[in-house]
Amino acid sequence: MAFPGRASSAPLSLLALAVCCAALLAIPARAGRLGVSQATSFLPRRSLLQGQCDLSCSQLSTCIKAQCLYSEGFASYVQIDLSGCKNNTISWYCCQRNSCTPTSCTGIGGVFLPTVNGTTCEGVNTSTVTTAIGATNVTLQVHDGRLNGNTNCSRSYCCSGNGGSCGGDNTCSNVTVAITGVSTCNNRPPPAPPSPKPPSPSPPSPQPPSPAPPSPAPPPTCGTVCRCNDTAWGFPLPAQFGSNNLSSTAELPLSISDAGFTSNRPSNAKVFWNAREYGGAWGGWFRILPPSNQGNTLNLGICAGCGQNVVDKGYYFGSGFSITFTNFAGSGNSTLTIKAVPTGTLASIVGMQVYLSFIAPPDLNPGGFKTFTDYGPPVSATSPITSYPASGFYANVVPGALYKVNADTFSVPTSITSNGLFLSVHFDVGSYCPPGGVFP
Repeated sequence: MAFPGRASSAPLSLLALAVCCAALLAIPARAGRLGVSQATSFLPRRSLLQGQCDLSCSQLSTCIKAQCLYSEGFASYVQIDLSGCKNNTISWYCCQRNSCTPTSCTGIGGVFLPTVNGTTCEGVNTSTVTTAIGATNVTLQVHDGRLNGNTNCSRSYCCSGNGGSCGGDNTCSNVTVAITGVSTCNNRPPPAPPSPKPPSPSPPSPQPPSPAPPSPAPPPTCGTVCRCNDTAWGFPLPAQFGSNNLSSTAELPLSISDAGFTSNRPSNAKVFWNAREYGGAWGGWFRILPPSNQGNTLNLGICAGCGQNVVDKGYYFGSGFSITFTNFAGSGNSTLTIKAVPTGTLASIVGMQVYLSFIAPPDLNPGGFKTFTDYGPPVSATSPITSYPASGFYANVVPGALYKVNADTFSVPTSITSNGLFLSVHFDVGSYCPPGGVFP
């Protein structure tokens, strides 16, 4: 009920509401499409929120540039420039197939970045790597948030973090980039000589000139007398496999004469050879049962360039290598020696990876051997093996190491099983030049 002399508030409120509604209804009719445009301009645009997947694996081979800077010793130094792929840094890259080794990484503004595990550059624009002298390309694995990849990192080895919405774990493997300037990639120029001092007022009598020091021997040239840039694997020696076919995927018992591993018939063999069963490549691993005594040494071969495990396609590198087990059954510890090469042979090994574990290798990707084995010291193009015998190398099992097969995670046993130890050794041969170019 309204008080005398005072208007009720309800009719006024209803009137105001009616006016507002009429105004709202009138705006679209008068504003047309402009009204709709202005309204929707306040909503987030879906296309701006979606990630870009505008880089393909095939583009990387051309947008990444590789240029040889100079050569030194047994290595060439090559600049890898990734900045042309998206005008920004790439998430990470690493070298594959032992085609190169990063020595430095730089990000935006030339900021120096450390390599990750000595193999990977993250948040990178440019990088310097070493290659074998004369190499004409590098093979890379690349990951980025805008990259439509070709890799399943749960099945194949990936160097660093992976995953994303662009497919193929946003990771491209086997990206081959041609190196420019190889033919003119000469040795690093010597430093400029110091400025000459002013002559003395009364110079002493000149001494006869000293003979010029001999020029350092140039690295071996590949050709008819040398083999260069070969892949090599630890391999049975001819006397150890006899007439067996080493490309057979069946496990083969080896005839060993080394003390502690001696066997005179297959039924009591202590060392076995297993050829690679997949991937269309070659190589393999040894299965080794406990020797008679702690500290026994096993001598094995190194076969280089022996495609499909056929020795006649390649050659044996010197006398091979030996492995001494300092603690076989307890913790799987060992030392390795690369044995002598024939007198007068020039040879270099620019990479070595060792697999020693309580299980057979899930795959034979040398880049993944570090998961299973603590080995060293590292061998690379900047720290090659050039004199023989070369000792001081070690390889120890990493017990309990986690690894993946497809999407499933497994762990290495924490102690040895009745199957013994499993050994595989991969080498990158920089050059091998026997006397007179005669290969064994």
